[in-house]
Amino acid sequence: MQQLTDLDLPTLAISTPEMSKDPFSPFVEARKHHPWLAKCEFAYLFTEYQAIRDLMAFDDKMVVGVGEMIDMYGAADTPWGQWIKRAIQNQTGSLHKRLRD
Repeated sequence: MQQLTDLDLPTLAISTPEMSKDPFSPFVEARKHHPWLAKCEFAYLFTEYQAIRDLMAFDDKMVVGVGEMIDMYGAADTPWGQWIKRAIQNQTGSLHKRLRD
């Protein structure tokens, strides 16, 4: 069985000033390498809207890596870190569904 880590995916430098100036071109280039998936320094990224819509059917099995990002930045005990932990993107299961609905 192939694992996600086995894929040769493009890497997007999302935390760079260049990405801030033009976020669209890197996504276009990434889709030339893989039609809907890329990675960055701390996560995998969906680069195509329809892929996100298709994957929403598996909402109960998906986890957004926001908690890991908070830890990576050492922000767990900051007001921002606490706010992000409670945000809808970081919730799972019935709580996420209730908030989203």
